[in-house]
Amino acid sequence: MASFESIQATVGKRLWVASSGGHLVQALEIARMIGDPADSIWLSNDVPQARSLLEGRRAYFHPYVAPRDVRGALSAARLALRIRRRHGVTQVVSTGAAIAGFAVPALALRGVDAIFVDSLTRVTSRSLTAKMVGAVPTVKRLTQSPELASRGWRFDGDVLGSEEEREADARVPEDKGLRIFVTLGTIRPYQFGRAVDAVLRLARGDDEIVWQLGCTDRDGLPGRVAREMPASEVARLIDWADVVVCHAGVGTILDVTRGGKKPVVVARDPEFGEHVDSHQLDLTRSLVRRSRVVQLDLGEPDRSVLLAAVGAAHGF
Repeated sequence: MASFESIQATVGKRLWVASSGGHLVQALEIARMIGDPADSIWLSNDVPQARSLLEGRRAYFHPYVAPRDVRGALSAARLALRIRRRHGVTQVVSTGAAIAGFAVPALALRGVDAIFVDSLTRVTSRSLTAKMVGAVPTVKRLTQSPELASRGWRFDGDVLGSEEEREADARVPEDKGLRIFVTLGTIRPYQFGRAVDAVLRLARGDDEIVWQLGCTDRDGLPGRVAREMPASEVARLIDWADVVVCHAGVGTILDVTRGGKKPVVVARDPEFGEHVDSHQLDLTRSLVRRSRVVQLDLGEPDRSVLLAAVGAAHGF
């Protein structure tokens, strides 16, 4: 059961701190699950996705903080302290990542009730941000992986717990032209050219493709290409597409499943310089075992994977 009772237990002025992308999506889902008050304050990266997701909320935006960007993380911490003084913040809740690395400890050391929820992507090991905030004894630490609930880390539910698992419809549709939405997330500075190459190997002339590439550089792609998109446009394209190919970011996976589609996941691999560590590979293996997603093999991509996802979409 996804309850997050540890967060519900405390009252007062709450500040949410979350990097843009999947971390922010997870924070928003937790806020929805616990019935977060409307006067909560939000701090995230200044990117189109975060601004669109937080529209109508009391929010502050800091320039993008890349993984292991110490200077950026310190700057975000200073902003978090100013928010505390201005609004009388009594509790901070964070789902990571880099933007929270110093902000959560700084607030905790000044008496703010601090709760850190490690990302659902962390299946076998804790994130660097989790290790940083975990060094402060007063920070309450939550994991979304039951296997990692130990030594001060409590399992208090996960953001997928509210999703009802349903038996997938195994029918494979006729192989005709597909509307394909490819979304590689917004994490910087990591390129993901292998995913682009894999989709190109599968694509046919009668397919319609829309690409959201983030910082991946590629010219001459068929179809429409964008670097980043507001959340409303992403949702529209998920609804438009027959199949969605996405990187293994938990926020993107949540968006796709809520849109009624079964995600075709391409996992970033640190051995190819596609991410800082292997957590996307770990998450993908876990979700494949639970039949939540299907995985596209980047070495030997098979179009039948796309068709299987189309056939399973309405039963997922």
